[in-house]
Parts: sequence; C-alpha cells; structure tokens
Amino acid sequence: KNFRDAIKSLRNNRLCGIVVDQHAVNGIEIDFFKRKAMASKGAAMLANKVGCPLLPYLLRRIDYDHHIIIAGKPIYPPNSGDKDKDIESMINEYHRFFEGEIRKYPDQWMWTHRRWKVAE
Repeated sequence: KNFRDAIKSLRNNRLCGIVVDQHAVNGIEIDFFKRKAMASKGAAMLANKVGCPLLPYLLRRIDYDHHIIIAGKPIYPPNSGDKDKDIESMINEYHRFFEGEIRKYPDQWMWTHRRWKVAE
C-alpha cells in the first residue's frame, strides 16, 4: 500500500513487512562487508516515526523446496534526540545482522547488480 497505511497498521500493533531496495539513490552511505554501499532509509524512518522496532528476518534454503526463517534481534529506535543519527544507527545495525548471516552461509547469497556502487 503506502506509507500512511503502514503507519496506521503499526500504530494498531500490526506487523508491516517491507522489502527494502538494495541500492537507494536517496539513502545513506554505509559500510557493508567493509565496502561503501547505499542503503534505504524507509524502514528505519518508519520505525523511528512510530516508535516501533525493526524486526530483521531472512529466509535460508535448507533443501530445494524447504526454507527456514532466521530472525534477528529487534532493533529499537535509540531516541537520542537526533532523528537522522537514530535512523542511521538502525540501518547500520540492520545491515550488521545481514552481514553476519551471509558470513555463516555464503553459498546462499548472490547479487545480480552492483551492490557496492555508491550514489553517482
């Protein structure tokens, strides 16, 4: 749907799934596997606005048609008083979760685009 519907759902204690872009032109620059990459701010902005945690999840293939869900720890808005810094902190923690899981199961991952290009 849209951003407004997501806010309404979260304020009503409902989950909201977001698939974030892997290269966000209007995102923030992060270190991902010790290289510069762009990351989307949308999910962290939403969580920060509503005051709810980000819940990082991913699927890992076990067999041809079997997968398991891996859940990371909830990432709560720091509420430091600096909204931009809080969003950046949440995005970095979110990506550290994915880095850790990719390092555990590197055979599960590939990118078909230039993941580490920085906004041009």
